[in-house]
Amino acid sequence: MLDDLAPAPVPPLPPGPGGSDDPARPRRSDAVRNRARVIEAATIVFAEQGLDAPIPEIARLAGVGKGTVYRNFPTKEHLAAAVAIARLEQFERRLADVLAERVDPRATLRGMFVAVASHLSQDCALGEAVDVVADDPQVLALQRRLSEIVAGVVRDAQSAGVIRQDIAPADITIMIMGVARSLPPLNHGGQPELWERYALLAFDSLRPDGSALPAGFADDDEMRLALRTARRLRVRRGA
Repeated sequence: MLDDLAPAPVPPLPPGPGGSDDPARPRRSDAVRNRARVIEAATIVFAEQGLDAPIPEIARLAGVGKGTVYRNFPTKEHLAAAVAIARLEQFERRLADVLAERVDPRATLRGMFVAVASHLSQDCALGEAVDVVADDPQVLALQRRLSEIVAGVVRDAQSAGVIRQDIAPADITIMIMGVARSLPPLNHGGQPELWERYALLAFDSLRPDGSALPAGFADDDEMRLALRTARRLRVRRGA
């Protein structure tokens, strides 16, 4: 039954700007630049107008013709996938910078929360793009890499006894997703400073002396399945 809720997978992107099937053939430098400009423009337009934004608006902002957009991204889903991948890769680099500066497990975990909130408070495009292409293989691979980073930080903090023992990495992911949903509208509504307040509130909820918790998700796979099911039901109901 759950499989019935899953959308058809997004077909693979064309291997080259002209649809060449020769993977060894390099792209021209101008084609590479145009593709990057389209992704950057789509990120801005999707953030302002949502994924229903018209392709001509994206092409205009990128300074290219509609044909260039469609050669690189035959469907809106392909473009959403490219935006999601670009933003998740940027997010991964930001977390890597936090880990490179680690001093102790608690400070590292706090730094991760602040980095997450700061990044997501400015990113209106990421959540919606990921929703649309949640089953894209590259998006899934990036999400798993990010989950591994979070899991490592949580394990280190638990081993040091600085956070509660009854939480799992999936709990942190859910908290991060809550930040991703709520902060961008506040930021663009003229209250950009609120991201730090809610990041620290979320961080403080992990203290070892917190309230006893009921059972949560068994692992990340169970969490992803539950979220995917809820997402498909929401789309079906037109929410």
